[in-house]
Amino acid sequence: MKTHSLLTFCLVLAVSFCGLASWVGAQDSAVRKSRSLFDGKVKISNGSIWTIAPKTSVLHVPDHLKSRLSDKPKGRLVQFSEFANQNRSLIKTYEVTEAQIRGEEPIPDEVKDQFAVQRVIVVASNRHRLVSMKPFEVNSNP
Repeated sequence: MKTHSLLTFCLVLAVSFCGLASWVGAQDSAVRKSRSLFDGKVKISNGSIWTIAPKTSVLHVPDHLKSRLSDKPKGRLVQFSEFANQNRSLIKTYEVTEAQIRGEEPIPDEVKDQFAVQRVIVVASNRHRLVSMKPFEVNSNP
């Protein structure tokens, strides 16, 4: 009799736990549906491989390369470093300062002019890592 009640208790506990687990899973999936790995990212493709970068890290995209920014890229996803090494004529990084990342200091106009001359996609990096940039805002306080 004791074994029977212990077995019943374990069965009730297991069913309760399964019900709780499915409820927690449903709550987690609702949260997951609202966020994606690609939120706030841009996909850059060469047709056979592609990578992702923070949207605010993209400093310059020439008109002839806008088609390389794709919502549905083809091929396989690779790390940015691999993509950049294989596509040096398509993309390059520009090393920015901490103050530029925080939006406290602008990227010099001469540098921006060079971006246009180079005719490649330019993304911001700091210490060889892609970074999200805050836009530069002129401080109105003297």
